[in-house]
Amino acid sequence: MDSKRLGERIREMRLQREWSQTDLGTRVGVTKATVSQWEHGQIKDIRLKTVLKLVQVLGTTLQYLVNGPPGSITPPPPGRPERLRVVKGNRSS
Repeated sequence: MDSKRLGERIREMRLQREWSQTDLGTRVGVTKATVSQWEHGQIKDIRLKTVLKLVQVLGTTLQYLVNGPPGSITPPPPGRPERLRVVKGNRSS
């Protein structure tokens, strides 16, 4: 999962709803700072519970949130690709 592209999709869907970062954070149960970090691709570990809440709040699918529209998945660049991990437990939201 590419955290930068995931962040771009989160931002796009938030703006389509005319929500501030605070609005989205309140709906998901995280801070405005966390939403900002998502949107800038700065958080690599997102709890599964939080990802599922994002899907629900944004009215999208897990497939779209993680991978984008069908056919938009591109192979990772050569070298060590960036990874976004979905984790269980008490890590960053």
